[in-house]
Amino acid sequence: MDQKRHTLTTFAAPWIRSLILMGFLSSQICFSEVTFRWIGVSGFTLTDGHTTLLFDPAVTSTPFSSWVIPFQTIQSDPNEVTYWAERCAIKRLDATFVNHAHTDHVIDAPSMVQKFGGFLAGSSSVRQVGLGHGLSDASLKVLKQDDIVQVGEFRVQAFSTPHAPHLFNILFADGDITQPLKPGSSPWDYRVGEMFSYAITHPEGTLLFQAPSRILNPDVLEAVRPDTLLLTIANRVSSEVLIEKRVKPSQAKKIIPLHWDHFFYPMERDGPPRPLWFQNPEEFESTFKKMISNVAGPAHPAPELIWPEYCKPISVGRR
Repeated sequence: MDQKRHTLTTFAAPWIRSLILMGFLSSQICFSEVTFRWIGVSGFTLTDGHTTLLFDPAVTSTPFSSWVIPFQTIQSDPNEVTYWAERCAIKRLDATFVNHAHTDHVIDAPSMVQKFGGFLAGSSSVRQVGLGHGLSDASLKVLKQDDIVQVGEFRVQAFSTPHAPHLFNILFADGDITQPLKPGSSPWDYRVGEMFSYAITHPEGTLLFQAPSRILNPDVLEAVRPDTLLLTIANRVSSEVLIEKRVKPSQAKKIIPLHWDHFFYPMERDGPPRPLWFQNPEEFESTFKKMISNVAGPAHPAPELIWPEYCKPISVGRR
């Protein structure tokens, strides 16, 4: 009897240890914290420690002169890509998503994919940028309204949300990119294409990356209820409208403003980000506090407004 008990114990022990180890690893995967890092303009990374996603990488500035002086060209700066990737702890990428094909959203996307892996997802215009910069068709994914892409524990849903006009009802660099766009092109060749906002779902929480700073009619994002709202504020009609029509209905617990720093200049390596012309982050914060305080209470606590700093980690899970 003792010999049988010893044999059974010896046989069972490795299986018991394996089950305990599997349970431990499973708990680590299920409860890994989701971390956000801003990489300038509307660009950021999300990681749960196992999977890393990149959105709108544009660490290379596009000088204002390149838009107004004829025959000026632009291309991704490898020194800027290397510096900011290291500073923002980018070692490997599983996927890169771009919301539209203007330079301040897509210029470094092909370089990031080539350097750190994964695939590039966005509109057909984003695909043409990827092809022109040497990415293979296999590493490119063209999205359409309501497409869902699963990457690790992240579930990314695309919402078609057209770009608003820049000035006097004019949208600069409008239209689609219909041929592969090579490095050394004019910034005017980076045409907007279709624009996407992204709802990003993870077991640790949900985020909404709202690409346009204006509320569309019909509002395809109206029903999204994220834990964290990544809110682009450049080119907004007014802070009041954006807060009333997007921030309040979203019921988000955290609001992180994006696209308020100056993409015509190199990103500040020391000191705070340089605000984009006419964006006035101070006015947005003042308006936010005034409007939110009017509705906040025990049943509806005020959301937290978090101004990001380049590469500084921010927890965006439910914890």
